[in-house]
Amino acid sequence: MQKMTRENEEIRYDIGELPFYITRTFGRRPSSDDTAHWHQDVELLYMVTGEKTFLFNDQSVTVKEGEGLVIMPHVLHQGRSSSCDFICVRFHPMLLCVNEYMEKTFVRPVSENEDHPFVLLDPEKQWMKDVLDLIQQTYMFYAADTAGMPLLAEHSFFAVWHLLYVNLPHAEEKHGESTRISALKKMLRHIQDHYDEPLSLGDIAEAASVSESAASALFSEILHDSPHRYLQSYRIERAKLLLYKTDDAVTEIAFACGFSDSSYFTRAFKQACGLTPLQYRKDSRLPYRM
Repeated sequence: MQKMTRENEEIRYDIGELPFYITRTFGRRPSSDDTAHWHQDVELLYMVTGEKTFLFNDQSVTVKEGEGLVIMPHVLHQGRSSSCDFICVRFHPMLLCVNEYMEKTFVRPVSENEDHPFVLLDPEKQWMKDVLDLIQQTYMFYAADTAGMPLLAEHSFFAVWHLLYVNLPHAEEKHGESTRISALKKMLRHIQDHYDEPLSLGDIAEAASVSESAASALFSEILHDSPHRYLQSYRIERAKLLLYKTDDAVTEIAFACGFSDSSYFTRAFKQACGLTPLQYRKDSRLPYRM
């Protein structure tokens, strides 16, 4: 049976005993998808306004307004920052695995199909439109705090999975990820575990037992980035989250995210986000309409 274990991205589920997470960015709230990551959960996205490009190893896909995306568990992916508003629903596959028969027959054949690590949802295709409608419906149940919402959410998860099972090819056997992806994940995990500490290229490379040149090559080939820029981006993403969720001083946030100089942090943050940290905090907390 599926078990919950530590993965690359720490997800705080809405209800601790029920592993699902529902949110909406409203175009301002920080999102964890702008740095490369992976998780155990199935991720469902619906683009309300704007568009956003996602990278999957050496593939890229742009999700436009009215479209959506399904991302399978354990798939390394990254979003490219843009001004957009999207709904995100994540749920752990264990919610579907009521017994070993269900897991073996209906869950793993879809979630472990390496030929379909993601699905771009086109509203012109009926079954995909049905999935998009379910994503929006699940969010509305959550936003309205509908009575029995967890039951309605899980009903939606089963309905989405039925549509995926019926319309996608099934995996016969899981072959495991490539050594290149495995090495990159080890380095990403090391960065995300130690981003608040001084990190050198040697430290990052050592986490995957590769040379510094091999580490740089993996980041360049798969993420089209460098280890240093990835580390900087991840620190900025963590800072955005703290600016949104806490009232900590900018200097405290800078140090907590691995920046040794608050002035440099402010310059780097503005260059990356187009706003100073304080401007970002104010803007991300503006009231919104449903």
